[in-house]
Amino acid sequence: MKKRRLILIVSFMVTFCLLLSLSSCLFELKQVNFVFFGDYGQVVNNTTTRHFSTSSQMDKVRNSASFDYGTSLFLLSKQKYIDELEVNNPYLEVVSMEAVFPNAMLVKVKERQPLFFMNNNSTNCILDKDFKILESSNDIDISTLIEIKFLSQNNTFLSYYDFFEISSFAYDNGQFLQEDNLVFQSIAKIFYYFSAYESDFVQKVKSLVVVENQTTANLQILTSSPYGITLFLENVLKNFNSKLQKLLDALFTLRKNESIKTTYGVLKIDNHQNCYWNNL
Repeated sequence: MKKRRLILIVSFMVTFCLLLSLSSCLFELKQVNFVFFGDYGQVVNNTTTRHFSTSSQMDKVRNSASFDYGTSLFLLSKQKYIDELEVNNPYLEVVSMEAVFPNAMLVKVKERQPLFFMNNNSTNCILDKDFKILESSNDIDISTLIEIKFLSQNNTFLSYYDFFEISSFAYDNGQFLQEDNLVFQSIAKIFYYFSAYESDFVQKVKSLVVVENQTTANLQILTSSPYGITLFLENVLKNFNSKLQKLLDALFTLRKNESIKTTYGVLKIDNHQNCYWNNL
């Protein structure tokens, strides 16, 4: 009986303290701070970034999310703020968001880097490794970026919008192409596999070509020096990750045993995950 009474008293005290904390102005959100991280997880100075180097730019970022100042830290919806920051600031990547007691929020962020581009109606659409639309412009240097092309069944290159038959107003800066697109959802980890295979392999990729194939799509990966070989992956909608891993393993083996064959021809993996090279 005494043990049960003790448990009830402790439970009451915990509940009381929790309610007191939730209602206390001591834990109400009063400030939001940003910390920038580099590619390797190290803290960096935001003045080294391209788009967030000034205090006015950071004020704009902070004001782009509807932070509920004056609300208890225990009641805040972090995901809502993350979504607003990501959409309203295309070049911003939110790594994490955490409460810093008693009354602050710490947002850990990175500056997104251009990696891909698509040409749509004479305008270059710039994307990062997550296929997030960073900007649509002809003012950015695309010489070091990987081009993404779209080839129809009748061997005609189309724009992204014409290939998938959607409106050119369907996407805006800050959105992710993979959100509503099965092809981009399938190839979403392509950058991860490139980097895992060879740290600078992505720099040796010249372009990605999405090829229409009835109800699915194939993928051509065109490489540049010291390679030159074209990697061909059949049906990206089925087992893409395992196919790409096996294809890159085959490329590594080919480079080790017959390196000359990595400078021309096509290395293909079919829908049954059979891998072969031919001189085409």
